[in-house]
Amino acid sequence: MYKLFIFDLDGTLIDSDAMLKVSLLEMYAKYRPDFVVPEGHTIPFSGPPIAQTLAKEFPNEDTSKLAKEFLEISKKNYVMYTTLFPGVEEILSTLLSLGKYVGVVTNKSRTATDYTFELLGLTDLVQKSVCGNEVEVGKPDPSGIFKIMKEFGIDDKKDVIYIGDSEYDYLTAKNAGVDFGYVTWSPRKLENAARIAIKIGSYFDFAEKIKYEKD
Repeated sequence: MYKLFIFDLDGTLIDSDAMLKVSLLEMYAKYRPDFVVPEGHTIPFSGPPIAQTLAKEFPNEDTSKLAKEFLEISKKNYVMYTTLFPGVEEILSTLLSLGKYVGVVTNKSRTATDYTFELLGLTDLVQKSVCGNEVEVGKPDPSGIFKIMKEFGIDDKKDVIYIGDSEYDYLTAKNAGVDFGYVTWSPRKLENAARIAIKIGSYFDFAEKIKYEKD
């Protein structure tokens, strides 16, 4: 059984798709008022660094300025539109009670991550986290996973699983050489060739399975 469980954040532990959509709609209204946003247009934007998305969607604007503006817009929308997925508290507390290590690797900034943790009660359930602005290259580069492994003193990649909801997360796990767990409720589907070690349809069921699984 794995010793270290590393989770992605958006789309994996927290349901933030509505927040992302509403926040980007405010940005489109200001900077691209004639743009008609297609249905599902913002779904792929959960995963890549937000600065990358903003640079792509608003190429004529200053990206650093947009990133600061997006952070302020998203903060108020977090309160209204962001929730934990069912069973998140159960799975994280179960892992901790069994002596497992729990980490998060996300492309979010540290400011946004800490705000999310505090807002949704994750601060005491996640032991360590690595954010996009704390590594030279964000996901799918594996630097975040390696940093978490080093902080926990884990060398064997067989002891590690990275759990996520997107192709970005799968490639992160693949690049790190660790197993990948996929949350099946994700609207971001994987390529057929993706090697998935564990499919998670419910954190409640996953927690029960872990309780009775032998090391």
